[in-house]
Amino acid sequence: MKQLSTFLVLTLLSLLLSDCSRKDIPRPNPKASFIWANSGEGTIQFTDQSTEADTYNWNFGDNSTTSSEKSPRHTFPSNGSFSIQLTVKNPTGTDQLTKAIDVSSFLAPVASFSVSLGNDGLVNFVNTTTKANIYQWDFGNGTASSEISPSVKYTENKKYTVSLTAVGQGGQTKVSQEVTVTSIKPSVDYSWTESNGLVSFVNKTSNAESYEWDFGNGQNSTDINPTIQYQRGGTYTISLTATGKGGQVIKMFTITFNSANATNSIHLTLGDLSDKTNGTTITPSIDKADDYLLVKDQYTISYNKSRGQANWVAWHLQKSDFGSIERKDDFRPDGALPIGWYQVKPTDYSSVDGFDRGHLCPSADRTDAQVNNSATFLMTNIIPQAPALNRGAWANFEEYCRELVWEGNELYIYSGAYGTQGTGSNGAKSVLASGKVVVPARIWKLVVVLPQGDNDASRINNQTIVISIDWPNTQLSEDKDWDDYLVSPSSIESAANINFLSKLPQSLRSSLRTKTYKPVRTD
Repeated sequence: MKQLSTFLVLTLLSLLLSDCSRKDIPRPNPKASFIWANSGEGTIQFTDQSTEADTYNWNFGDNSTTSSEKSPRHTFPSNGSFSIQLTVKNPTGTDQLTKAIDVSSFLAPVASFSVSLGNDGLVNFVNTTTKANIYQWDFGNGTASSEISPSVKYTENKKYTVSLTAVGQGGQTKVSQEVTVTSIKPSVDYSWTESNGLVSFVNKTSNAESYEWDFGNGQNSTDINPTIQYQRGGTYTISLTATGKGGQVIKMFTITFNSANATNSIHLTLGDLSDKTNGTTITPSIDKADDYLLVKDQYTISYNKSRGQANWVAWHLQKSDFGSIERKDDFRPDGALPIGWYQVKPTDYSSVDGFDRGHLCPSADRTDAQVNNSATFLMTNIIPQAPALNRGAWANFEEYCRELVWEGNELYIYSGAYGTQGTGSNGAKSVLASGKVVVPARIWKLVVVLPQGDNDASRINNQTIVISIDWPNTQLSEDKDWDDYLVSPSSIESAANINFLSKLPQSLRSSLRTKTYKPVRTD
């Protein structure tokens, strides 16, 4: 019994001592440890391998919110190297582990775009890029944009290199392609300077490849920056046609100057028929709508807006005016008339009206160059003429004048019309085209004949031949020819309100104006 008691006491004491020993041993500090695996598209799965850890704090090194999960899953904003810090704790301590990891699972952007060409320089860009959220465009014309799919209006037809830089979580890429713009219409602009009738045009047009100029005096040019000699000051309507890939644009404008030497116009050597002051050149003016001077290289016109035709046309004729150019037959409106004036059209002369489109300055008097022959078909040089007159006596006298030139003479010819109502192949008419064109009652010509030479005005004397004819604008009988209608120049002056030979001395003028010359014909 005594032995049992002793055993129990010893056993109890041993248990008490053992419990005290366990309470004195502290818990180990935690040990931070983790591994990680790439889950794609910037997402990393972290797996905790720490020991003795009760709490966790993850810092992912990308300025994002921390995590207290044991094994978190985290998506990074982009590819790159990030410093991952894991802090673990338990009651006995704290541990921290930092690892640098490389995130490279983000796919780089694939930059691409398509192009849609619009009108007048408009280009629409369609962004087909993937894996990007920031865009930077360079349009090759000094402008840029950060829009996703921008539109740009170019101002010049040419080839542009357009680039798109796309930025995403996987980095950035750049793509370029050439865009050819051809839809911009020409923008027509100009300037001009003048000295003594020599006008220099500076072409400031953009987006054009070819040019056609009409200088309002019967001259044309395809030069970029032409220079033209005018014979007379005044107002001229200029037409500039610019053609480019984007289309064609026509711009009309007027120029006005007073310093051209009108006396240098060979057609007015002996005087301006509208000059009532005996020697003064009349300057073209829109205010003089019924006596508006159009000075061309081929002839000079006094145009009557109210009648839709010339009061008179003056031209010089010599052998050098003849050549082998065929008749152009390009009847057309005269763009040299002031802007806003009605321009008579070839169709204003209808076959049912019964009148020819009769030339004042004949086509056959200008056969040396195409431009000169073509100028005779401007409608300002045309009048309604009875067919029998135009094709008979009138045509015969034109041919007679050319024969005089071939015989060694040069001629100063003046031709015009006056009065109202003529008789054509379909009867009498006063107007054509609903009143836009008056049918004249009379048509006249004055011709000064000189032997070929120089200083023409000074060579005229009392023996100079002056032929003056005044025809009725009717269907003349076939037995009537031009010399059946010879009159004195003064009778035409009075009827047509003109002033003949105004640059000659008054005494000489008086002598020549009153004579009725009757040539001796051998035909």
